[in-house]
Amino acid sequence: MIWNKNLNAYYYQGIYWAIFNIFTYMFLDAYAIHLGASNFYMGIFGALPFIAVFLAEIPGALLGNLFDHRKITVFALVLNRFAWVVIILSYYFFPNKILLLILILYFSCEFSALLSDPAWTEIVAEVIPKKIRGEYTGYRERSIAIAKIIAILVVGFFIERIASKTFGYNVLFSFGVIFGLISVFYIWKINIQQKPQHKTYTFKDFFDVGGQFKNFLGYSFYFAFAQMIASPFFVVFLLKDMGVSLSFYSISLTVEAIASIFAAKRVGIFSDKYGDKLMHTICLFGASLTPLLYLLFVTPSTIWVLIPISFISGFAWGGYNLTKGNLLLDATDEGDREVSVAMYRTLTSIPMFIAPLIGGFIADNFSFLFSGIPLIFAISFILRISSVFFLLKIPETRVDKRARFGRVVGEFFHLPLHTLNHSLLRRHFVIARKIFIKRNK
Repeated sequence: MIWNKNLNAYYYQGIYWAIFNIFTYMFLDAYAIHLGASNFYMGIFGALPFIAVFLAEIPGALLGNLFDHRKITVFALVLNRFAWVVIILSYYFFPNKILLLILILYFSCEFSALLSDPAWTEIVAEVIPKKIRGEYTGYRERSIAIAKIIAILVVGFFIERIASKTFGYNVLFSFGVIFGLISVFYIWKINIQQKPQHKTYTFKDFFDVGGQFKNFLGYSFYFAFAQMIASPFFVVFLLKDMGVSLSFYSISLTVEAIASIFAAKRVGIFSDKYGDKLMHTICLFGASLTPLLYLLFVTPSTIWVLIPISFISGFAWGGYNLTKGNLLLDATDEGDREVSVAMYRTLTSIPMFIAPLIGGFIADNFSFLFSGIPLIFAISFILRISSVFFLLKIPETRVDKRARFGRVVGEFFHLPLHTLNHSLLRRHFVIARKIFIKRNK
């Protein structure tokens, strides 16, 4: 795999962004809870990212259409880092209003970051050559996962040992801003050839879809609902219903991150060989199994099974996210990618906001074979696995080679039956060839 300056800059941008993300976003909710946030407050806090997606993506696409992609990305992300500086200073200047300010500034952080999303997607599409997209993205994702694991360990060690937790969180955020600015610096180092299209768009254009992108959007919308109807309740199920300790839960998250490292390289290589759609289908089945495994095997007396389940989940989701990102690039056209990405993010944010509300309502008011959160897990499994019918409508565009699903699964997981079958086939072929040559002498 041959790298150039753009690929190098994109790689290091991802590393520094990962550390920034762990030092800031991952622990902002813990900081709010430390300051006395209520459950209602945390509910609003959790909804803000999806509201920001809904409001930021279309304006971001319009900006990407009018201005240089790199400049608009850097400008929006510098605003994002500045908002974090204000979060740090707010406690010392407005201690009585700190929780309200965190909500306002957290929304500002999400909004400014998402404003650059359509333009950033265009940059990524230009930077990574199609032939090595799977392998390169897999390598970058593995490195990001390693950086996140190290950052989590550093944060845990630091926060546990500092006397003033408030001061500790603000020190953490300060270092996060530094890493965040370094990541922006690497974005500035990327040289892009694409120029703003300066097309004229109406509001209708953002929802006028067709062809391959329409199929991708339908699949993504359906799976977002299937995923989010259960996703927010896994942590509640473990910490509240099963009584899992925070330390054991943190271990399970680390196992997921490690599994995603293993997934990134292998899925990336196989995606380049057999296509993103086929590998995405395999990972989709793994991601669909997660709620079923929780439903069938996780009990207070068998909580240890969370470790292998976390590995399966981390591996599946690592491959799922990698291949879905590639499918999004293939489903969108270069000239209109900002608009398509904005439409994708905006529309899929709707089920991601609504589904948890429906899931919580079902858990509190319905029972059918199961009740409470286990019922949501059952529903989520059925919905997730059925989404494969939407996925089948999406064509594979990156590779021409077609292979049987079962054969690729066997090769991907090194299944003994697959190896045995191929050994027998080779043996039979050699014997048949010898007989044919002997008869035709």
